[in-house]
Amino acid sequence: MNIGSLFSRHARYRPNHPAVVFADQRLTWSEFNRSINRLANALLGLGIRQGDKVATILPNCLEQLEVYWAVAKIGAVVVPPTSKSNFNRPVSSLNRPTASPAKPGIFTFAAVSGGKYRAMR
Repeated sequence: MNIGSLFSRHARYRPNHPAVVFADQRLTWSEFNRSINRLANALLGLGIRQGDKVATILPNCLEQLEVYWAVAKIGAVVVPPTSKSNFNRPVSSLNRPTASPAKPGIFTFAAVSGGKYRAMR
């Protein structure tokens, strides 16, 4: 089973059961899956595809969960920042060569502003 398909499966079989509780926000499997699908489609619209790297800089929030699961749904990979991250040059750190040859990653900075996502490359 693909990890990105977990939410679709739960939304189909347990649509009205609680999926996530974060602070005062509660979403059912159906609601959370719809939110994840919206974001996954937006990422696809930005040109992010399977195997691409997506970096996020978000606080602990519901949107962070949505980003992780939306990225998994499209087969891309979340690259969380570390204490050694250089935020002045994030693209270079994501595109550096790895042990196996891979296509250069896409850097997407997603921020929450009034409950909405912003993305930059």
